This record gives sequence, structure tokens and C-alpha cells, in this order.
Amino acid sequence: MQNEMRGKGYSFQIKKKLVQPMVLFMVLYPALLLPFYNLSKLPARYGQIFMVIYFVTLIALAVTLVFAKSQKLLIESGTLTFSSLLSREILEPADIRRVVCRRRRGWRRDESVIRLRADNKTYLLPADFYAPFDELVQDLKEWSRRHQVKYNFDEYEKI
Repeated sequence: MQNEMRGKGYSFQIKKKLVQPMVLFMVLYPALLLPFYNLSKLPARYGQIFMVIYFVTLIALAVTLVFAKSQKLLIESGTLTFSSLLSREILEPADIRRVVCRRRRGWRRDESVIRLRADNKTYLLPADFYAPFDELVQDLKEWSRRHQVKYNFDEYEKI
């Protein structure tokens, strides 16, 4: 048997499919709206409203990116810790009922998700956002086995 696990962390990965719509919005909104506003005979108040909407949306996107980047999962010898800028949740083995890893056929490809069921919450760890996912699966499997938490990774290992 291996030595006790030291803390191993996995952080949320921001993928291209999240960033592309944000960049498109940042570029296309002013590129399409400014010519429309200049060619139309709208009052100046509408231009101010459009700019406020644009800047509020940019701030919301920036906050979303910062919070998404701050999400982490830390697997330690006796606990699983989910942390972000606003919260930190520590799960003991007694709190977790089951750990399941599923692969399902998605719209474009196979999608893998780890689902942790705790007493009153369900935590989802999608493969697209946590890298390296295969290593995360192995570490959770070993952690579950060590702490006698029910787990099912059979469906993931078949494919």
C-alpha cells in the first residue's frame, strides 16, 4: 500500500469554448451597435444606455472568469476540500455517501463527469473543466477505497 496521500490539488480550467463567446461579445457588441447608433437618429440617452449595458456585462464576465479560475479541489489524506474565493467546504469521508464517475454520449463527443454525493449536496466535476481528469479519477478512486466510501468507476473504465 502506498504512503498516505499528501494534498493534491486540481483547479478549474477555463476552456476555449467559454472564452470565445466572451471575446466575441466584447468585439461584436460595439462593432455592431456603434454604426447602428450613429446612423440612426436616436437620442444621446440611448447611446449612454448601450454603453452602460456593455460595461456592466464586461464587469460581470470578468468577475465570472475570476471566480471560475479560483475554484479548486484538494484531495488530502482524510478530506476532500472544495474551495473558491467565497467559500471553502471540507468533506470528511463520513460526509460522502457515494462517488460515481459516468461517461455518456454527448452532443459532440463522450462526456465524463464525477458525481460526489454528500449528505445534503451533490458535487459535479466535469472532465472538460478539471485537468488532468484521468489522474483525478485515479486519485478519487484510491481515496474512496482507502476510506471505504462507496464508489463506482466501472462505467468509466470500460470505455
